Amino acid sequence: MMPRGFKIAGKRFRNGFDQYDGSITYYTAIATDHLAEDRGVMQPFSSESRAAWASRVLQAHYPGRTYQTWRRVTPRGVDVTQMEALEAAAIDEVRRIELADKYGIDAA
Repeated sequence: MMPRGFKIAGKRFRNGFDQYDGSITYYTAIATDHLAEDRGVMQPFSSESRAAWASRVLQAHYPGRTYQTWRRVTPRGVDVTQMEALEAAAIDEVRRIELADKYGIDAA
């Protein structure tokens, strides 16, 4: 018998976020030794591949850092549209860094 409230399969939204038991799962690009520094944590990302891309871009921009990809869960009540808006801002920031590095301009 399954515990009450346990779900075998979650729901996947069109934007890539997953929902399990009322909470949305997301991914984080995180440099654990640089949490308090600028861009030590970039989140949320809807997929592991997006977070891995962000980790590669950030590691190239900050050579002394090692980024990892972590899967996280939101508190109940967070809406998927909120996560989508936050992800758009995170992706824009990482793309700006990627383009600045590619063309040799300041990403600040």
